[in-house]
Amino acid sequence: MEYDDENEFDQFKNKKSYPSHPKKPEPPQFPKSPTVDKIKDYAKELNEYIPCLEDFSKELDKYNKEVIEYNNEEGNLIAKFWEYLFSQHGISQDHPKASLLRERAWDRGHANGLSEVANAFENLVEFIK
Repeated sequence: MEYDDENEFDQFKNKKSYPSHPKKPEPPQFPKSPTVDKIKDYAKELNEYIPCLEDFSKELDKYNKEVIEYNNEEGNLIAKFWEYLFSQHGISQDHPKASLLRERAWDRGHANGLSEVANAFENLVEFIK
């Protein structure tokens, strides 16, 4: 069985989009030739920068949680993909060579999508049947 259609594996694709990393605010620069007025301006800029940095910290925490959620979902979908492939070939995932088969199929195909992983799996599975 040749897997040509990537759409066949849409059920194993993450529906969530990967979160966008928040942009860190630029800190104010200390004046090169400091004067009292320039230092006062710098202090004012620092006071304005601190709340921006606090907001960035909150956004970064939110981003990190979203990345964990995304990765967990991705892991669950890939686990279901492997369950599907192994069940299609009547092989237990507890087979002594199952992890090697997963590793080799993934290495040979994942750069080109799950259909290529499935094709690599198909080519390699005969060695453990």
